[in-house]
Amino acid sequence: GAAADAAAPTVTAGHGQALPTLAELTRPRFLTEPQRLLYLVLRAALPDHIVMANTRMVDLLDLPAGAEALQRDARLREMLQQRLDCVVCRQDFVPVAALVVYAPGVANAPDERIQAERLRELGLKFLRLRSDSLPRPAEMRALVLG
Repeated sequence: GAAADAAAPTVTAGHGQALPTLAELTRPRFLTEPQRLLYLVLRAALPDHIVMANTRMVDLLDLPAGAEALQRDARLREMLQQRLDCVVCRQDFVPVAALVVYAPGVANAPDERIQAERLRELGLKFLRLRSDSLPRPAEMRALVLG
């Protein structure tokens, strides 16, 4: 129809600056190279488990409908901004471990300490692994399930 033929409207930020189009913001791949390698090692190590990639921490919670919980609880707003590189689940989709990869030489970010605390509260194992020395599948299986 005519609406489909019309050019997309220009979206502007404050002061009349044009925002990039969504096409310009598209990632070349859904996962970064370190995330992809972690995912592949986990799939090889845990064929009897489900591996979820690039997951928001808040998705581990069963929040009530609406935004009231997020408005009242700073922890939930914080978790909304945090992502996990991979979450390992049993076959029934119950999460058992959360993993992040980091580049060598990168210090523990303060929010990662809080992230680890929140995951322990949720009863999940938290593993932080160097991107240049990921464990082999057998060792990874022992780390995740051990």
